[in-house]
Amino acid sequence: RAPRTKAPTRVPTRAPRTKAPTRVPTRAPRMPVTTRAPQSRAPTRSPATGSCWEILPYGCCTTASGGEGSFTRYTRANRFQCEDLCHSMSSCYGFEWRGTGVSGNCEIHWSPADFAMTSGGAQCGYCCQCKSSSPTRSPTRVPTRAPSTKA
Repeated sequence: RAPRTKAPTRVPTRAPRTKAPTRVPTRAPRMPVTTRAPQSRAPTRSPATGSCWEILPYGCCTTASGGEGSFTRYTRANRFQCEDLCHSMSSCYGFEWRGTGVSGNCEIHWSPADFAMTSGGAQCGYCCQCKSSSPTRSPTRVPTRAPSTKA
């Protein structure tokens, strides 16, 4: 047996009654004029930092033959502390840092040849070179004359 349905409504039906429209919204409250935001100090760093450049693409510092180079490993909290350590050592040519931000491996590299390229991708961290060659300890010899070309 089919369920009974109500009889159809008359055509047309009345629209349902609605409440009167609301008033026009008021303006947004004006914000008071504020003074400049307080200035926070930037983290302090040693004056020597900032003179290193990053070797791209990201990866481990590598010699031209693909070797790791000559380095000493330290533990430092971040790459800036690793960079500061490099600047404090006259024989440091650059550094490699990888870590979590709380602790990490800081490799201080002793040769400019350690920065020929990078390998291993971003999981290796940052490879930064701080100087390209060692300064000469004594003046170089006076250059010889260029060979003459006789026709």
